Amino acid sequence: MLIGLTIEDMYNRDRPDWRFSFSIRHPSGLAVVSRARMDPHRLGLFPDSALRTRRLQKMVMKNVGILSLGLRQSRNPRSAVFDLILGTDDLDYMTEHFRPPAPSSAKRAWLAGSTRVCKQGIAQGKALIARTPLVTREDLLALVDKSIALEELHRAQLAALPAPAEERSALRAMLARFKRVNDADRAALATLRARWNETTAKRWIQDGFRYSLALKTDALELGSRSCAQYFDPATYAR
Repeated sequence: MLIGLTIEDMYNRDRPDWRFSFSIRHPSGLAVVSRARMDPHRLGLFPDSALRTRRLQKMVMKNVGILSLGLRQSRNPRSAVFDLILGTDDLDYMTEHFRPPAPSSAKRAWLAGSTRVCKQGIAQGKALIARTPLVTREDLLALVDKSIALEELHRAQLAALPAPAEERSALRAMLARFKRVNDADRAALATLRARWNETTAKRWIQDGFRYSLALKTDALELGSRSCAQYFDPATYAR
């Protein structure tokens, strides 16, 4: 078995409907894995070499499982040999286990609780956007103020959930990132209220988008698709 790694973008001529390929394999034992679309910085997001490496490791593991161990591709989206990887969301949701163990009772309880919080958060966020007119600059700032308050509430609710031992570190990191986003939003809002600046506003919006997608990745790696949807800016598009 030989696996080549490249930083160049890669396309599969056998699948013209695909916009790109993370990996191309041949049954003879050859494979190439491209990290081009795995790199958050190259995709316009904040640099994260650890995330890029985790994504790369998962695709290498998939090729090892299929080419070296003779494993069949799986329909389990958490499996390292998941058969339908269409983008980084699928890659982030995967684990490095060929046969992922069943979640512990503590993890199931956390998943149920986080799903409840995040689904409620999505409903509240959409309702806030729907009932808030966006005619003036003040309308926008008022919406942001109320949105931050909701996010702080949801962060507190997530933090109150008992953390399963196996995910304690990852959860702590996600909640810490969530708090940094809230604090940055509060600071930016105060600055813009004191003195509106178009450049500052645009940079704040761009950074908010990047932080939200980083939190989305955190949630996917923890196995919570509901919270990934909560953090995804596309969920709230009008």
